[in-house]
Amino acid sequence: MLTTLITSVKSKTNMASWIFASRNLVNIRTAKERLLWGFWDKNVGRGRLAEKLRRNWRDLIKYYNRIKAFDLVFLQLTRRYREFPAHGIYAFGVVERTYYDDQTPVWSDEHRENRVLYPWRVSFATVVFLRIPLLSIPRK
Repeated sequence: MLTTLITSVKSKTNMASWIFASRNLVNIRTAKERLLWGFWDKNVGRGRLAEKLRRNWRDLIKYYNRIKAFDLVFLQLTRRYREFPAHGIYAFGVVERTYYDDQTPVWSDEHRENRVLYPWRVSFATVVFLRIPLLSIPRK
């Protein structure tokens, strides 16, 4: 579950909106079921992926530290799958708690590797999962 974090416009109420992206729809469903999202640690990955994660670590932490309670998050699927022919925003939620490190395996690849890959967590007060994505980009 390689995630990216993109900030958008802040409203007058100081509430920000964010896009958290995943290559796997199972991760978005897990976020809804568990009411949380995880971000990678700089020591995760192998080869070129590990280099990219370490190179982008400071940017991730800079944005991660700006996430606040009551911010709005959109969960985006970045790849297409047979059962979901379009990628786009499949869920949205409201941040409840940020800035915590959790060493409990949650995501499928963490269970497969038997270690925590995404310890930097954000918890949600609520998440709404959509069967039809918002802002979908259809398969060509």
